[in-house]
Amino acid sequence: MAGRIKRKLAFRRDKITQQRIPLDQARNSLTVVWFVGAALSFILLAAQSILGRFEGSLQEVWGWYTPTVFPTSALILGVIGTTALQPGYDKRVVKAFFFKLSRALAVFYLLILLLTMLLAPFSKLQGMELFTVSNYWLAPIQSLVVAAITVLFTSHERGSTA
Repeated sequence: MAGRIKRKLAFRRDKITQQRIPLDQARNSLTVVWFVGAALSFILLAAQSILGRFEGSLQEVWGWYTPTVFPTSALILGVIGTTALQPGYDKRVVKAFFFKLSRALAVFYLLILLLTMLLAPFSKLQGMELFTVSNYWLAPIQSLVVAAITVLFTSHERGSTA
């Protein structure tokens, strides 16, 4: 019985690691996830700024926020824009496991970013003090997200096009 269970698990593990999806599909899915998450945090910060929450430290708060989403957004948009202008269909594929891991990391990072901003009114740390401390947990996660997204968005090897 134990041998049969081990064989089934090994088969499932092999099947999961061998599944592939089109690179365009992976990129498009990650683009939607990233821009929806970035938009939510942007809208929250803009609303808080308009309502005067960061009076006296507005420039510093936006200076903290800008590098949390915009460099990755620019990378994604640049690649999506460039590939939109290329003729034919890109037949490259990516392992589904890597895509799912990348997507999960992006969602996790964007949720942590949003939670940091949503929980700020309840924190003992206020304004820039909280956002400066938040770099301790945001920066390590962001580095993993950027690494995964960079692989998916800067692969130079072209497959055949139709």
